[in-house]
Amino acid sequence: MVEGAGLENRWALTGLVGSNPTLSVISKLILREDGRHGATVLPYTGTTLQSTMPSQLDGYPVQVTFPVQWGEMDAYGHVNNSVFFRYFEIARIEFLDRIGFGGDFEDIKIGGILHSTSCRFRSTLKYPETITVGARVSEVGDDRFTLEYIILTEDATIAANGESVVVSFDYETRTKTPIPAAVREKIDEFSGS
Repeated sequence: MVEGAGLENRWALTGLVGSNPTLSVISKLILREDGRHGATVLPYTGTTLQSTMPSQLDGYPVQVTFPVQWGEMDAYGHVNNSVFFRYFEIARIEFLDRIGFGGDFEDIKIGGILHSTSCRFRSTLKYPETITVGARVSEVGDDRFTLEYIILTEDATIAANGESVVVSFDYETRTKTPIPAAVREKIDEFSGS
């Protein structure tokens, strides 16, 4: 474990989440002075396990909770718009891993590739908020599926909605390909079909 010298640094990097370097950036313990409770420890959980999460997350089988980082803010004092797409990416990678469609190309050489993504910004985010990003499938085709996202703050404010199209891609032939049957079954399981 790498630790900063004292509470001023506020970070204790706990290492990689599995073998995913994207998620290792947010795999942290945060010590935050809130004036009422001294230091609060907020672990990155990977998924939301709280029973008090807002009903807006109902129907989102993947929910990733993590803190907003100080460095994600821009000169206007809020999280830069481009960072919202990184938040969507974190949920998308978690979703792809859960359906067996992410990262392990040694055997099958087929995985998801991002076709397009969009975001509707609804509210600003600031450090030191903690957010939850939900992801769910809204549409499935022969060789692609659409993911919908929602970003919620701790007080249930919707910060953004978004979507992305993920195409099944054969990394050996460099062409799109039908979604593998096992992956399709997992997608159907996650979408309640």
